[in-house]
Amino acid sequence: MRLYERNELRQLYHSRLNAITEGEIQKVAQELHVEWGQAITSIIKNLVRYAICSHRWSDDEVTYQQMIQGPIPTRQGYVKVHRFCRTATDSHSLQLAWIDTCCINKESSTELDESIRSMFRWYRNATICIVHLAHATSIDKVATDSWFTRGWTLQELLAPHHLKFYYADWRPVTSDTYDFQSCEDVRALTSRDSAAMAGRQLVRAVTAATGIQPSEVGSAFSPGVLSVPARMQWAAGRKTTRGEDGAYCLMGIFNVSLATAYGEGAERAFFRLTEAMIQLAPNVGILNWAGEPSDIGHRTLAMPSSPRCYTRCPNGFKDFLTQEEFILTNRGLRIRLLVKPAFLVSLSSEERQCTLSCALAKDLIAVEGVGFESNFALGVFDFDEDSRENFRGRCSAFLLQRSSDHRQWAKVETWNCITFEPSEWFLQVDLQSLWQVVYL
Repeated sequence: MRLYERNELRQLYHSRLNAITEGEIQKVAQELHVEWGQAITSIIKNLVRYAICSHRWSDDEVTYQQMIQGPIPTRQGYVKVHRFCRTATDSHSLQLAWIDTCCINKESSTELDESIRSMFRWYRNATICIVHLAHATSIDKVATDSWFTRGWTLQELLAPHHLKFYYADWRPVTSDTYDFQSCEDVRALTSRDSAAMAGRQLVRAVTAATGIQPSEVGSAFSPGVLSVPARMQWAAGRKTTRGEDGAYCLMGIFNVSLATAYGEGAERAFFRLTEAMIQLAPNVGILNWAGEPSDIGHRTLAMPSSPRCYTRCPNGFKDFLTQEEFILTNRGLRIRLLVKPAFLVSLSSEERQCTLSCALAKDLIAVEGVGFESNFALGVFDFDEDSRENFRGRCSAFLLQRSSDHRQWAKVETWNCITFEPSEWFLQVDLQSLWQVVYL
């Protein structure tokens, strides 16, 4: 077992890469029905095969500096690296393995920044991701392992094409070559043999611990600004040692890139994450949150402060790229909304709840956690007028109040996401006069 630097790794494959012929590239391109560039990428991926480790860090991990100076074999961190490499070789026939403890020089800010931004891609390109559950010793203990509580392990579950889970003593949880493959296999769904039953138990344990369905893991997972509330909910209860990592560990999942800036604080890092998501794709799911807005000195009150803000989003939320542009500016979130006044019907100041009526909504709307004042309005952000004839489902809206200067609307902090079934009036009236461009 030895540590390879990048140039050494290039030299290791230099002769084989030089031996790639045009005929080989053309054959792969024809077989996969892809362009030459993609064919070359496929050839290299099949050549440079490696295992990658997903694990919960302990207090005794071996670092890059310790590895190159000569690690101490009695350290638990070194034992973990050794067992991981041994498992990659003996069980998966791989000669290369990567683990974040000693394969990143964290004393180099440039290398650390590059590694964090590349992490999702490194896990996705791995031949197999070996998951080590440091506390689980049996299948009934899997769901309670601390691996499911950490921020970075979320993308390490979603990104790899192939996963294999191991207990604390490095025994495989199932006898399958890969885990989560059998969940789509009829044999696993119907068979009563022990191997199939272990696979089903593992799938149930992971689903119970994460809320993520097997169909959303691995090659089925598509990174991007998609299913935003659901993906944020997956991350909401997870912890990271550094607050900023709560945002950085989501970059790959949403397919955005941020420069790391440790010291900026968790809230500012999450603000930059959501800002980058808005710039990449105008998905209305980003707006479907409730709770405390970001408080970093920016004028807007329409940006969430953390992934926890999405836990209040109801099931069945809409998630689509809207034709209506919204963009973050120095005046706030610039967005085009359907705005209609809402009127206070009842309130409970003790429970911080009120009931509103609005011509847009079929029924009364319950709102929690607002300052109960006059001049309310609803600002609908997920209604597509082009599809009104075939509209089904519910609408989502911001609760608005006039700003202190009464010149524009301001978003009101609520504890629940405001959704409602549209009224017949809403679905039939000419909406032209209701559209407003506002800065929230």
